[in-house]
Amino acid sequence: MLEIRKIRENKEPFVAGLRARHFANAEQLIQRLLDIDQNRREFMLQVESLRSEVKKMSAEVGSLMKSGQQEAADQIKLSSSAKGAQAADLEKKIKEEEEEQMKLLLTLPNTPHPTVPIGHSADDNVVVSLHGSVPDLGPWARPHWEITADLDIVDFALGAKITGAGFPVYKGQGAAFVRALKSFFLDEAIA
Repeated sequence: MLEIRKIRENKEPFVAGLRARHFANAEQLIQRLLDIDQNRREFMLQVESLRSEVKKMSAEVGSLMKSGQQEAADQIKLSSSAKGAQAADLEKKIKEEEEEQMKLLLTLPNTPHPTVPIGHSADDNVVVSLHGSVPDLGPWARPHWEITADLDIVDFALGAKITGAGFPVYKGQGAAFVRALKSFFLDEAIA
């Protein structure tokens, strides 16, 4: 998830990164996020100021009560409770702003590194390096997703449904195999 502090300090790389990911209305969303953050911060300053005033008024009420000035103390109490209510209202607004900010942050994807080329499909990817030679597997070779589907040991569709993409769900003998590998490597690491 993107960090609001980093966006606040330097928004342009985030806007550029979202544009690179072909995210619609990137600049407007980032600006809306920054506006929410600014409102939240201003509300927090107001709450701190009000709480400080209430604290001072409470001390003043105590000294007025000791000196026997009940009416003046009651007036300050009323003013203090009004400021306390105002602070409570602002705290509700802060909570609303934080919730809206979090919802917006959760909709924004992470931005790619600036060196990543901008493309629309896998065909636009750049080959950085190749090692060794690509073997010719012959006409009988099949991709791993077909083999695991035939053996019914991995469910890529369920993994994509659960996490979005890139994470398989192992089942049956596939799950047993993965557990065995993990156990083997844990034992090797401990020994």
